[in-house]
Amino acid sequence: MQVNDFNNYLSNSFKQIITNDSIVTQAMAYSLIECQGKRIRPLLVYATNALFNGKQGDCNDLACALECLHTYSLIHDDLPCMDNDDLRRGHLTCHKKYNETIATLAGDGLQALAFEYIGASKNLDDTQKAKACYTLANYAGSNGMVLGQCIDLESEGKQIDQDTLFELHDKKTGCLLTCALCFGAISAKAYDQLDTLDKIGKKLGLAFQIQDDILDITKSAAQLGKSNSDQENEKCTSVSIIGLQHSQQLMQQLYQEIEDYINQYNEGNKQPLLDIIESLKGRQY
Repeated sequence: MQVNDFNNYLSNSFKQIITNDSIVTQAMAYSLIECQGKRIRPLLVYATNALFNGKQGDCNDLACALECLHTYSLIHDDLPCMDNDDLRRGHLTCHKKYNETIATLAGDGLQALAFEYIGASKNLDDTQKAKACYTLANYAGSNGMVLGQCIDLESEGKQIDQDTLFELHDKKTGCLLTCALCFGAISAKAYDQLDTLDKIGKKLGLAFQIQDDILDITKSAAQLGKSNSDQENEKCTSVSIIGLQHSQQLMQQLYQEIEDYINQYNEGNKQPLLDIIESLKGRQY
């Protein structure tokens, strides 16, 4: 699946599901469709599906659901009561484009839309839908991403240790990346692989966020396409706790361990997933 193909499916299906043109719908579409990100999580869904010889079409609604959930989390993360950021994906954040109230509702709407995509899917059976709903709720909720956001906010202005920071990274970033891998397996009915993918996802989330911490101090907001507000919000990062060199070494080690995990699979097409990991290793924004 190419990014443009996914974007077309997302845009067309969004218009079919959301039939009103309220300002909340416009704000949802702005953040989800107009402000296109790299679509890393949807691409991971498709690539993991290929790893287990699944059908690409069975991924579409799961990939859309995950991108809706991810975009909702970004909208809320950018709000004045959270990180108070002005820039996201190279565009004004939702609350800057509209206002704080509409942005909050747009995030709420996208969270609900994620589960609507799963429930309304014509390509998934009832077992897949049930497992997907549980998986998304588990990784996104108060045991997962929401907990990570809570730890993040509670840690502002405090000196936290490495274990707390890595738990924050695992929950806030790693959970939705793990969910993407699990969605790929669910779409291919490879349910016995979910525990292994959880381990891979944890490593991927930590590597990804350490890389973000490195980029935040080596790149400008314009280069990143988002506000790099960690220093302004007095947040501890991998770089501030373990240093730049150690952070770079750990990031490379984690990416290598992920590739080693993937290369253990002897069946299926593992190249799409390896290509994504290789691309992530070299990203500069």
